[in-house]
Amino acid sequence: MPGASLFCSVSPSSFDRTHAIHSESFTKLFPHIAQETIRLSEQITLALQTHSSYQVFSAQCNNWLIFTEGSQAKEAMDLAVTFLQDDIPAGLSKSELTLFLRNIWNKNFNDLNGNFFFLAINSLKGLILYANDALARLPVYIYHQKGTFCLARDIGFVLNSAERPSPDHLFLALNTLFGYVPGRGTFYREIDTLPPATIGLYDISGQRNSMSSRPENRMPSCDSFGSKHQRSIQLCEIFQHATQRICQGKTPILALSGGLDSRAVGAALKNTGITFQSVTYADTDNTAAPDVQIASLLAKALASPYQLLALETDSDEYVDKLFSLKHGINYLGVSFFLQFLEKLASLIPEANLLLTGDGGDKVLPYILPEKHLSNEDDFLSYLYSRNAQFPVSRISGFFGIPVSEINNYLLSVIRNYPANTFAERYKYFLLAERGGRWLFEGEDRNRAYICSETPFYEYDFYRAALSIPDSWKRDYSFYCMFLNYLSPAIAAIPNANNGLRPSSFLYPIISLLGNTIRNNPLWRKLRTSKSSPRPVSFPSQTKLIQKILKYSESRISNQSVPSIIRIQEQELVSLSRTQLYLLFNSLYTHHQAGAS
Repeated sequence: MPGASLFCSVSPSSFDRTHAIHSESFTKLFPHIAQETIRLSEQITLALQTHSSYQVFSAQCNNWLIFTEGSQAKEAMDLAVTFLQDDIPAGLSKSELTLFLRNIWNKNFNDLNGNFFFLAINSLKGLILYANDALARLPVYIYHQKGTFCLARDIGFVLNSAERPSPDHLFLALNTLFGYVPGRGTFYREIDTLPPATIGLYDISGQRNSMSSRPENRMPSCDSFGSKHQRSIQLCEIFQHATQRICQGKTPILALSGGLDSRAVGAALKNTGITFQSVTYADTDNTAAPDVQIASLLAKALASPYQLLALETDSDEYVDKLFSLKHGINYLGVSFFLQFLEKLASLIPEANLLLTGDGGDKVLPYILPEKHLSNEDDFLSYLYSRNAQFPVSRISGFFGIPVSEINNYLLSVIRNYPANTFAERYKYFLLAERGGRWLFEGEDRNRAYICSETPFYEYDFYRAALSIPDSWKRDYSFYCMFLNYLSPAIAAIPNANNGLRPSSFLYPIISLLGNTIRNNPLWRKLRTSKSSPRPVSFPSQTKLIQKILKYSESRISNQSVPSIIRIQEQELVSLSRTQLYLLFNSLYTHHQAGAS
């Protein structure tokens, strides 16, 4: 992955061999990514990966070598050059050092609303200082074991630095269940990602890592001041300003779907006078079919040049490429999207920014549970019914892990949330885990080809949108108001997901009616009684099933997850594309880890 990666060890002799192999194979797959390795001292090595639209900036100040990246890399660099003029005090206690670091972040980085990763190295004093943005938009992987400290934007770099890490069975089971690991950045106990608003200092000689973070930044609270009208207008202004800030000095492309989120971004671009092109993809499995017709209407309303990119069937080439980028953390079912990114780079080479509507579905709709959750059992039942890709009992059988162990882990994650009710904990789960894990990793995947951003996750807008009272957001009423203020023209075009026009007064009413029916116990019971497992079919199904059978029967996979060998072909034909790819993702990750 593009970005900066640091390796520090008291015995770094193995670095050259293992990382040279990783670098060589990576270059063959991604020749457009330039790689540079810098040996700063006997103990410290830095690797930089960049391409034309994703740069790492560097500077020197007071014996510090500074690197920054991200949408606000230049602003972070300017701040760092200023505060590193002063020395970091020696002899501080652990609590004093943590407070000192927190004050540095608050004073210098608190007002940055975009994403960044800051890394500073003082080889003379043997210190490494690092920080990230308020939401941890850029995944930064951290490993600290047995005298080795690694901080990297590239997960492959860390895996080559670590001492034969093995995917944790529970984390792989959770990833198969949800598509991400709640509460964790990777499948490995030894490797995690930096939490939001992190600042840390690593002392090489003492092998001490002091770190302060604010994971609660992903979980802001609501307030009820002002009217819906006032708050909606204010939110539109913040959204447009965030879009302008992201696009400054860039040539943007909008990934346009037929839903609500990307059209909002398009309206902000048009309102602020930013020239842009729009693109939509059509894949062979027809997952994007409902969006294509509506997206072309939206592009016309936005007066944006529009292209539809036809993608070919899933291929092993793109599975291998995505695994090389994210090693299974970004699930392999979206490997076709790399084909979209490559076509984009070929057809519109002048573009250096991909804008998406990622996050819009988290910050503007009503995402609290539609029923009262009075206890832990209620919470888990609702969480699984709305978010799990498999019945939890089936995942338990696949991986040989008791359901109680999965339940207890999930409950340990939500107990750390700043929430008083299970309803709030469910909302924060969607923001911190589904958003902060699944979406952020997907957004980061795009950066292997082009800088990728969304205004919905600019921190000023994120806080403002989530401060809107939840009751205002029911049945998309506030989101429809927001869209109508942004652009009546785009609000008058139907949503591809339900055929309703956001400009219509019927939109919230029909949404309410639909939610009422779906949540009625009698309706749910009727649907359950009438539904029965039936074979599903899609173009790449047979090939995918054969891959799953191949890796479930391999010696390495059997050693890692013994119970997975109980999967039979007749059991696989009734699974959806998403379910099959999640199983394949876990098996392939285990196989590759065991084979390395």
